[in-house]
Formats: sequence, C-alpha cells, structure tokens
Amino acid sequence: MPVFLDYYHKGQYEAAWAEAQMIETGDFRTPTFLAAINGQLGRVPEAKRALSELRILFQGSFGDINQELIQRNGFAPELAGHIVEGLRKVGSQDSSN
Repeated sequence: MPVFLDYYHKGQYEAAWAEAQMIETGDFRTPTFLAAINGQLGRVPEAKRALSELRILFQGSFGDINQELIQRNGFAPELAGHIVEGLRKVGSQDSSN
C-alpha cells in the first residue's frame, strides 16, 4: 500500500492504478483507493463500481472518510484530501471535508 500512496500523492496515477490492483486491505480502504484512482484517471464506470462497494462498507460521507484516513489510519491531511478529491471526481454530491 505505501507504494500506491506514494505514486498517488505524486500524481503518477497510471503507476498508482497498477499498484492498486494488488491492494486488499479487507476494509473500506480498498474500494476507496480504487474509486479515487479511477476517478483521477477519468475511468468513470470502474470508479462507480468501486464507489458502490465503498458505500456498502462505509456508511459515512466523504468528509467522514477523510477523517477516518487521518485519525485512524495516520494519513497526512494532504494525502487524505487528495484521495477524497479522486472520490469526488466520480460524481458524488457530497461536498463535506
């Protein structure tokens, strides 16, 4: 997962996408990462599939995901915000931070 996060944070989305295919966290983070990276790459159908899975595993808003990534997973606020940015590109109506 650290390699994916490094590529993603640097905006190297194709490399991040390749790494994301190998991630299985067993929780909401896997579909979060897949939805975010596909959102950044404009791969809307793939992003929406991952977002559907995410909504099953995590009932909160994107702002709640942001806080979960920072507080419970130790992500830097900038990285968590960048991931949420990718989620929003999928077409969410949620505008919370």
